[in-house]
Amino acid sequence: MPPQSKFQEFLLILSSIILMVTAVFSGLYILSLQPSLGVRLLVYLMFLIIFLSAGLSIYWFAFRKKS
Repeated sequence: MPPQSKFQEFLLILSSIILMVTAVFSGLYILSLQPSLGVRLLVYLMFLIIFLSAGLSIYWFAFRKKS
């Protein structure tokens, strides 16, 4: 369901940014432990999924042309 007000839109964008920042720090911490190749691939997959979903939601609700 799309946001109904500007405040809900702001909260969606803020939560997406917080999610991306959390993913970066947790991923960098996991990678600093020098895990096995499988774990590294899972971390990269986590980055890809989180950044695609959060980035697309930010784009869709903030930067698309309003009708």
